[in-house]
Amino acid sequence: MPMPRTGPTSRTSSLKGLCFGDLDGDDIDEIVVFSQSKKLDENDQPQFTSVRVFKKAAGGYHEEWKADGHGHISLWPTGLHHLLGDGRLQIVTVAVVTWSIGYNLNVYGLQDGTFKVLLTVPTIFYPDISDLDGDGRREIVVSGKGTAPEIYSWDGKRFAQADHKFPGYYRQLAARDLAANLRTKPLNAARLHSLQILLRELALAGMALEIEEIATTVLKTAEGDEEARTVGGASALEEIQRILAACRKKISPGEQ
Repeated sequence: MPMPRTGPTSRTSSLKGLCFGDLDGDDIDEIVVFSQSKKLDENDQPQFTSVRVFKKAAGGYHEEWKADGHGHISLWPTGLHHLLGDGRLQIVTVAVVTWSIGYNLNVYGLQDGTFKVLLTVPTIFYPDISDLDGDGRREIVVSGKGTAPEIYSWDGKRFAQADHKFPGYYRQLAARDLAANLRTKPLNAARLHSLQILLRELALAGMALEIEEIATTVLKTAEGDEEARTVGGASALEEIQRILAACRKKISPGEQ
């Protein structure tokens, strides 16, 4: 099995929605274009988005593959990543399906000579994509609405949920990522509920320092935030306060 190439995995153009990288393992970069329809629906939103792959050939580049409709309103590329460990890059996007449904993370890659959708999962945050176990393949950490973060890893045939492989490390990684996001993104009841569930998971894992970091950041961020203190948000904040208080009781002053 070929090992991933060293150095940068892809190049992102200064033009929005354009990436370069080797998607088929031939050491020649393909061009990946992310675009959205100019045709608007009744809400003045694009009717579909698309991902297009262009391959170098005699006389220039030709379109090798195209996927439409995997995000009906907006599409954000996260870049190209080594996810399968086969020396080829895969495409990862976060797309708005509808404002009521929310976001989907999509992974596209070459399998059996054809570009395919390899994974589609809901998410409410940008994913963290990194090699958690040093095997040359990157894992994907996503946070679903109302759930704790989940890890997806390639098992040789498909992307499978792999939380059990990282019982402590993935929670620490997710905790730090969420704490950083809280400093720059607004809170709402849905996010507070997700954070409440994460803090419960961290409490079960005995990760007091991560609880302290996240809970104090959440509570400070929520001060004076009317949207965060809606009916659903207020109850989640109360639970977060209880988790933090219980956590502090278990930590001696010398450990804080």
